[in-house]
Amino acid sequence: MKNNKWFTPTPTFIKQSDHISCKYNKSGCGGFTLIELMIAIAIIVIMSSFILVSITKSVNDSADSGISLNLANVKAQAGLYYDSNDNSYGSFSNGQCPSMGNTKDSSVSVFNSVKIMKFITDSALAAKGVVSGSGDNLVISKSSCISSTYSFAAAVVLKSDVTKAWCVDSSGHSKQENITSDTPSTAYTTVGAITTCK
Repeated sequence: MKNNKWFTPTPTFIKQSDHISCKYNKSGCGGFTLIELMIAIAIIVIMSSFILVSITKSVNDSADSGISLNLANVKAQAGLYYDSNDNSYGSFSNGQCPSMGNTKDSSVSVFNSVKIMKFITDSALAAKGVVSGSGDNLVISKSSCISSTYSFAAAVVLKSDVTKAWCVDSSGHSKQENITSDTPSTAYTTVGAITTCK
């Protein structure tokens, strides 16, 4: 190999005595100290917590978007139901919405329509709702529905904040409302026979 002024290969030999002295004298070994390792771990933990918060917020925002989209579909399907059922939404007492699998006849209420039950069930499940009951009494928590001949309203608690719900109604509203904690029925109000989002 040709020698030049920038690079001169020189063999390096480790003597047995150097290895032994490194074993008993840590200052010359070139490893990390305990403090350096602890600082590196602390930095990794702090960065991980920022990433975890960001991911959690993204998941909650995504679930909230799904809730609002599903309830917008409820509004559209309710209009079709109204037109095909003698201009009536049917009667449904204020309470938890029927869930998929509910066996009540769909002519009873707009909320017994299979498509509408599916959209509401999907919304409430995204908000961590739970299906309970049996047969024609299956309902899902985190949701609230009401209907009369001329109006309807439905609300589902948002996953990101239990003091907010997404509300849709027969007057065309589809919006976020402040509610009493985890009580979606407080997202709408009834005046006379007409129920609307607040």
